[in-house]
Amino acid sequence: MRLCLEGVRLKFIKAITIAWFLTSSVVFAVSLTAEVDRQKTAIEEPFWLTITIQGSLDDSLKVPESQDFEFVKTGESTNISIVNGSVTKELQYTFQVRPLRQGSLSIPSFGARIDGVDQKTLPIPVEVAVTSPQQKNGVANDTNKIVFVERDILKTSVYEGEAIRTVGRLLTRTRLTGATPIRDPSPNWRVIPVDGQRNRDVNRDGVRYSAVEMDEVLIPLKPGELTVPQFGINASWVQEAKRPDRRRPHSVFDLFQHGMFSMGEEVSRKLLSEAASLHVKPLPTPKPANFSDIIGAFTLKSNVSDSQMTAGDTVTITIELSGQGALDRMQEFKISVPGARVYDDKPELAEKIQPGAGLVSTKRFKFAIVPQQPGDLNLGSVNLLAFNPYTERYEKLTANLGTILVKEGRTVEQPVQGSNETKTTSVNEQKNQIAGDLGLLLPKRIEDPVKRPSPWWQNPWILAFEVLAVLLILAWFLTRKYVFPVTLKKSDIIKVRERCERLRADLKRGDVNVILGVIALTRDVLIKHGGYLQAMTSSDLLSYARRERANQSILDSLIRVLDAGDRLQYGTSNEVAISEQLASDITRLIDYCLTKDSHG
Repeated sequence: MRLCLEGVRLKFIKAITIAWFLTSSVVFAVSLTAEVDRQKTAIEEPFWLTITIQGSLDDSLKVPESQDFEFVKTGESTNISIVNGSVTKELQYTFQVRPLRQGSLSIPSFGARIDGVDQKTLPIPVEVAVTSPQQKNGVANDTNKIVFVERDILKTSVYEGEAIRTVGRLLTRTRLTGATPIRDPSPNWRVIPVDGQRNRDVNRDGVRYSAVEMDEVLIPLKPGELTVPQFGINASWVQEAKRPDRRRPHSVFDLFQHGMFSMGEEVSRKLLSEAASLHVKPLPTPKPANFSDIIGAFTLKSNVSDSQMTAGDTVTITIELSGQGALDRMQEFKISVPGARVYDDKPELAEKIQPGAGLVSTKRFKFAIVPQQPGDLNLGSVNLLAFNPYTERYEKLTANLGTILVKEGRTVEQPVQGSNETKTTSVNEQKNQIAGDLGLLLPKRIEDPVKRPSPWWQNPWILAFEVLAVLLILAWFLTRKYVFPVTLKKSDIIKVRERCERLRADLKRGDVNVILGVIALTRDVLIKHGGYLQAMTSSDLLSYARRERANQSILDSLIRVLDAGDRLQYGTSNEVAISEQLASDITRLIDYCLTKDSHG
């Protein structure tokens, strides 16, 4: 009976431990941010607003009322990720925003209650013109331009050291063969590129372009009328006949690395945005004496590792300064605690870009405090002075460190046997000695003669189940390796034959889309049997065909079909017709794919 109770008790303790571990590892980050796809637009050009919520939303999202903008909700998505035991729950709302009037407007704050805490987004400035900003500046008035760059600067004046976000944009209506951003250093600016890019279609003076947008954060290092570093890209493209439209690229930097087959001339240019300048205002004077070169909207937090300790031990104080802005020029500071020794560690600086907030910086300071005497030790407070460019005034940041209780570390002098000398014994050693003496007085435990059961992993039923599971896994692996491929190969051959029959029927009807279909079929067959990566360009497809030792007639037919496919995709449909030569080339490629798939 006693053994059964002990077993139940152990299982209960294990269950409580596992539940505590699982629940303690679930930590939700809480934040509410807003981001727009652009901050310069026109009245007739709506734009997109994304609200991102990290944490559990207690109530519905509060959409503000505005006389300047109309908000139309278009989508909602939820994402949950688990990394190293930390759970992040993210909820996104997408709105289409339509400007109602022109001018320097501001999107008001959205509000929500997340995990019991009220949160608000930062206001987002938006410049709304009667016509498109690029048309107003005369960038897109030249309709002969097929590749150019532009930059949106969201402010006309900033303070020295203030971080601002800019949007660079590459606009194209032709095929690019290469594109690399230009990062020219400037002695008057600190430029922070933002990872990632966005793809969308834009209109410039009635012409549609495919645009790739990249963000940068600029920080002026001195006051005055400063020229903004130009946004630049080294681009290469094929100079060909004027095309009215083109497909949207997936990635301008990853997709076009080796060029595409074309009979045109390849052109390489260094493209720069129009020169612009910003008025950089100096910080208000007189500057306070204790100003630490902190510029931005920041908060100050502190944490003390222990509230009680023994004299001579160490307690760690962590002071964290975080918020919107840059902290690389911040002056370091030290703290002093009367009655204790203070040892400082090297500060840690972290910078990242958050949607809607721009540059977010965090700087941590750690101090080790060693009290010298018992009693209440007042750690005091930390006071920093920062300049907030949004309120345009100096603000005092304060973190109260509180008080810790320092206990006395008592010692007792005890004589050493056989001599007149004494030795020092700590309180903990005395407690251990007393516990040992009491153990001698307690009755010794009598071993239970009842035979204890074998551990669960030695149970023969469990061992049999494990062996069976291993055999099933091995059988599944061998079946997948040696049986499924044959079945899948036969199924693939049938699918290729069906595609070829459909292509022959389309060719017989004179459907020009058969050109794109036979190109896709040839690409899939070559990739599958050659083990190549996906063929992204025409030159890749020709290289794969040469590696598969296709004869010259197949290569010539493939070149002519690829050229017709380029004209069909990037030109108008009336530029391509199914001639006898082209029909013969398509038939030859279909036969080649059937032969390759059957004997490959």
